[in-house]
Amino acid sequence: MTLLNLPTELLFYILSYLGLKFLRQDIRRLCVSRKWFEIAWQFLLQDISLTGDSLIEFGRDINYLSRTVSHIITVDIRLQGFVDWEMLRREDLFMTPDGAPPEVIEAWTGRLDVAMRNLAATLPRCSRLKSLRIKAGPESDEISISREGYLMANPLASILSLNQLTSLDIDTAGSNPNRMGGIHLCCSINSILPSLERLRCRMDSICEKLLEPPAPGIQVNLKEVLINMSISQLCSGYYGWYYPEPCRPTCIREAIMAREKMIKKAVQFARRLKNPRMVRLVMHGVPSLRMFTYDAVKVRRMELDIRDPWDADGEEVTHSDWESEKQMLKITKFIDEPEDDEASVVSLET
Repeated sequence: MTLLNLPTELLFYILSYLGLKFLRQDIRRLCVSRKWFEIAWQFLLQDISLTGDSLIEFGRDINYLSRTVSHIITVDIRLQGFVDWEMLRREDLFMTPDGAPPEVIEAWTGRLDVAMRNLAATLPRCSRLKSLRIKAGPESDEISISREGYLMANPLASILSLNQLTSLDIDTAGSNPNRMGGIHLCCSINSILPSLERLRCRMDSICEKLLEPPAPGIQVNLKEVLINMSISQLCSGYYGWYYPEPCRPTCIREAIMAREKMIKKAVQFARRLKNPRMVRLVMHGVPSLRMFTYDAVKVRRMELDIRDPWDADGEEVTHSDWESEKQMLKITKFIDEPEDDEASVVSLET
């Protein structure tokens, strides 16, 4: 029996062994025969990787999206905002006298929003979807324009509320999603925590509602929770002390207090989990700017190297940077003496 006469199940097994990388290295490998193509194409649709422009193309055709719903298992979206700055320079599309951005940038942003909305309408029908990764970093602003974030929070909130997910990796720090309409992404993520087994998260705005424990009696299957609360190293435009802001207008004092509230909430949340492997917060000290990870399962803090991955094990430390932070912020008149409840939260770190 020749290869192409093998049963479909065996061909799927062979393709699984070869892996997606084998097919994507050379698109001609899809064209062995009509039967091979039909099977290989379904196999490719199990794992979707999208950039900004490919997301726009992928989300343009609703009918095409509908044909993919029975195959998709993993979606990986990586965005950097508008990237074709060289084209603007080539076309001599510079700023208008009043500083308004070129229409081509806003048109691209509109197409991205439509694609995200179409994707948000399609993914709930993907019954096999288990893993979602969204990374949306700072926009490269080569011509020094000032504009709102290139992501809208409305479709993003819908995508983050998919209750069939078991793994969610969301890193939108630096993309500054537009929160018109009072969209609260922390609540969107919190709503699906009972179905998740793995959560990794970093956003421009974050608060303790992200880790609000489910109501008593609701089983939580989470094994791994990792939240990065440092956005100080994204790019040269982000200062060393940058933290995500709480999900409301605030000042630096509130940002520091929000970090301590997240520590307290993480400890409470970890106690609700049956067999957690990891519940950690990544953060940096102020003004020391050293990187730390707070382990809410073992209630300890470890110091990390700036180049370490989020889930690295660092050297355990027993001291707290709180006193030096407090003194520095008092000098700059950003903070008063902490109240009793705030002091009790800080004591968790020591």
